[in-house]
Amino acid sequence: MEIGELKLRHALLSPSERKAHRKAHPCIDGWPAKDVRKYLEAVGLGRYAGYFSARGTDGDALLGMNEVELGAVLLGHGDKESVEEREAALELLAAQLAMLRERSLTSEGEGECRT
Repeated sequence: MEIGELKLRHALLSPSERKAHRKAHPCIDGWPAKDVRKYLEAVGLGRYAGYFSARGTDGDALLGMNEVELGAVLLGHGDKESVEEREAALELLAAQLAMLRERSLTSEGEGECRT
């Protein structure tokens, strides 16, 4: 877990820090596929967004994907990126999704991700 997420959970962020953290790490459950595409672009994975769009992956589906499923999408396309680049993208996205899943689970009832 990154330090900003820990501070968020313990209410140690100022309103402006909380807003910046939310912008960098949004809750994606309930998002349509077009917002998933925008999210992937925002976190530097825009070159892979089309793979998820083609599958109609929305926020709930993305959160529900395990590392094997993510790998099938990211590693199964050998277009322009090297295997190392695609593996790095998989590692980054898997870590981001793990943090977002944990936030969704720990904040149920607190309105953190359902606002």
